[in-house]
Amino acid sequence: MIAIRCDSSTQMGTGHLIRCLALAEQLREFHPEIHFFCRDLPGHISERAREKGFALTLIAANTSVAEEIKTIQNLSPQAVVVDHYDLDEKWESSFYSKSFVFVIDDLADRKHQCHALVDQNFRFSKENLYSSLLPLDTSLFLGSRFAILRKELLSLKRKNSAAGARKKILCFFGGADSSGEALKLAQALSHYPTDSFFQIV
Repeated sequence: MIAIRCDSSTQMGTGHLIRCLALAEQLREFHPEIHFFCRDLPGHISERAREKGFALTLIAANTSVAEEIKTIQNLSPQAVVVDHYDLDEKWESSFYSKSFVFVIDDLADRKHQCHALVDQNFRFSKENLYSSLLPLDTSLFLGSRFAILRKELLSLKRKNSAAGARKKILCFFGGADSSGEALKLAQALSHYPTDSFFQIV
């Protein structure tokens, strides 16, 4: 079994869950038993995992970290995927000796105890900010070529690879956008003439 630990909420948005679902869709072709573990936070969309055919355990918001870890350990996962800014080497070390630990991160601001880590940010095409944050034998996948994308986006990428110059740019500010960045962009672009190359949808 592959255990995936991620959350979504009104405050943190939906990105962690969405990219874990994209990864799970790919993993299902090789390992059919995938189990999501998500906290029951305000505004979460964790049910999407169940809608996609994956097992889902909702963890009560007030559950201790120790209880959370035990809940996952009781199912003896072969691998644990972690996509969470509040989890670090202390949480991951509970699984490291018995499970393959795979971390998804994009902050490079804390230590991890994992066997592999992916960070799909553009900046990592030239630098590695994780050199002092990981065990020496951790496999690293850094840069945008390791971006975790849904299947339909992967097929779109292949279709457009030979299409020449790009005519559209998609700007997306997450599933929550609590600071209203989408509105700010729309207001900024509204100053351009309607026949410009911008299109607001």
